[in-house]
Amino acid sequence: MISGSTLGYTDGMDNERIISADSHVNPPKDLWVRDVPTSLKDRAPRVESTPQGDFWIVDSQVGGAIGLDSSAGRKPEEYRPAGLTYKDMRPGAYDPKARLEDMDTDGVYAEVLYFGGPVTNLVKDPELRGFIVRRYNDWMLELSKAAPTRLVGLAHIPLLDINEGMNETFIAIAPLSIVEVVSTLTFTGILERHPKLNYVLVECGIGWIPYFLERMDQTFNKHRFWTKSVIKEKPSHYWYRQGYATFITDLAGIAERHRAGIDNIMWSTDYPHSDSTWPKSREALAQHFDGVPPAERAKIAGGNAARLYHLN
Repeated sequence: MISGSTLGYTDGMDNERIISADSHVNPPKDLWVRDVPTSLKDRAPRVESTPQGDFWIVDSQVGGAIGLDSSAGRKPEEYRPAGLTYKDMRPGAYDPKARLEDMDTDGVYAEVLYFGGPVTNLVKDPELRGFIVRRYNDWMLELSKAAPTRLVGLAHIPLLDINEGMNETFIAIAPLSIVEVVSTLTFTGILERHPKLNYVLVECGIGWIPYFLERMDQTFNKHRFWTKSVIKEKPSHYWYRQGYATFITDLAGIAERHRAGIDNIMWSTDYPHSDSTWPKSREALAQHFDGVPPAERAKIAGGNAARLYHLN
């Protein structure tokens, strides 16, 4: 691991191993067109180059543009939602060797890799949907094998629409719809029935957590009788036991870290997206950790992610 002093500055974390709990990949543009089944040849995801930049095409529909998802290291003034090409993209987005070099530059030991590439949630055909997911997961497994302790690839599991709602969910999420997943997992009793199930919320920050835990607990205390709640404990109990969230930059969240849960929050680079702190992630962390005790800092910067993803 490259230390902070090697990178030209000292932030008090030179010897600490930091782990990004939310980073991303952009698959090779030929991932789904090589060895594609004949029946899907004209429908599988592919990249088309235009004067306006590269675009993913999925089943004759535009499935996304190359832009903000490939902006790590660029100046904010250069951000744009579209107009970039794979030639403009950092190779570390899809090549494991280049990725490890970029991680070394950033002083990051390991990264948890989330899905990137074309938007596929509108694909309804089971055959095409299954092919897209299987091919991506096979590729992610290959990429992770390049450095199993440093590149933690996650499988892509497409979500289906859930039409069934609940009174408690509606009441609790009224102030902040971004936390629908937390409310649903909690009030439907999924976390109650599966105490070993952990879930991770990424790219949503952590400053909202203390407030929403309070909101859910209030909902439970006031409404559990008429809603005939299926959970036995306060909602905050399930968060502290099973929930995790990542942040990129969130000074307010770090200030309220104890209420958000010292064991429940994890730092991330969001590489190679536009919000990424690359290549100055250690400097960004140093800002957040002013006055934070070393033991707490170690958990947030990598310890919690190492424990959750079994990297110890």
